[in-house]
Amino acid sequence: MSLWETIKAEIPFLLMIVAAIFVFRGLIYNMNYIPSESMQPTLEVGDRILVNKFAYGYSGHSILFSVVPTLPGKYGRLFGSLPARGDVVTFKHPRSGTIYIKRVVGLPGDKIEYRSGKLYINDTLKPREKIDDVTYRQHKSGIRKAVQYREHITEDKAIEIFEFSDFANLDDAGPFIVPADNVFVLGDNRDNSADSRDPTIKGVGFLPVERILGRTERVIYSTYRCKKEKDLRCAKRSFFMPVK
Repeated sequence: MSLWETIKAEIPFLLMIVAAIFVFRGLIYNMNYIPSESMQPTLEVGDRILVNKFAYGYSGHSILFSVVPTLPGKYGRLFGSLPARGDVVTFKHPRSGTIYIKRVVGLPGDKIEYRSGKLYINDTLKPREKIDDVTYRQHKSGIRKAVQYREHITEDKAIEIFEFSDFANLDDAGPFIVPADNVFVLGDNRDNSADSRDPTIKGVGFLPVERILGRTERVIYSTYRCKKEKDLRCAKRSFFMPVK
């Protein structure tokens, strides 16, 4: 059998493989790359993340190409549901279509406000405790100093965040009332994140639920490299690490 005949004989099998990959990435799970520091210390530049695409149902943006922007159903999604407060979500930016990764802090009807670098949800301060002073090298710039905090975003969920100071550009923002079918998202690196606090074209503003691709669940692997032997963030990087 010639090489061409062999290739033709294998075409149905190859098409099945391509279709399986399309279905898996389009409807079940997808992998994305972290290109910026906006979600530090939770996610580092170089992390490859696994996104659960059926966590909140499917929208027209869930497949590889946004062919159908709006689908019938709750929140413009089939089998649609809202993220939980504290979930890390992957979504397509409402204006540019660029893929972003942020944390959901506000749900429809919530009042969100940032006062002197501190998060208030429905007029309740979300307490935070200092963990450490940290120094890291930015992906496309120089050395940056930050303070690492543990923030209690709900009664049973605490997350780790970075703050450069409590007087940065978006450290006083709001109040914002989250509209129906939208959520409010922040980056964990609060002073280095274009998020819902910024309603301009550079920020995200309110995020329509239909723009969400899925829930960010695990770091499959990472090319992040330690700059210090005792860097605690390096110690936390592990294969198939859950995203908290």
